[in-house]
Amino acid sequence: MKNYSNAYFVKRLAGTAFGKVAKRKEFSLVFDMLEHDYWIIRNAAMNAIKKYGTVNDLEKLVQMAIDAGASKEGLIEAICTIDDKINPV
Repeated sequence: MKNYSNAYFVKRLAGTAFGKVAKRKEFSLVFDMLEHDYWIIRNAAMNAIKKYGTVNDLEKLVQMAIDAGASKEGLIEAICTIDDKINPV
């Protein structure tokens, strides 16, 4: 008999760890994580955006936010984070 009681925990752990170790080459997955239903996964993706996000990502993120259904929060935060990096106050 299989026990799936820890599946939620394992998903959160994997998503959080990936966000911390993701490099520039994994940004296609990081962008997908920004639209995830779990806030902890979106926040993990933001770790990679804060480290490696550039002005070149803005066009894709804006288009994703325009096309997104209900899950825009992570995308908008990523856009703001990159904007803050290139235009510090």
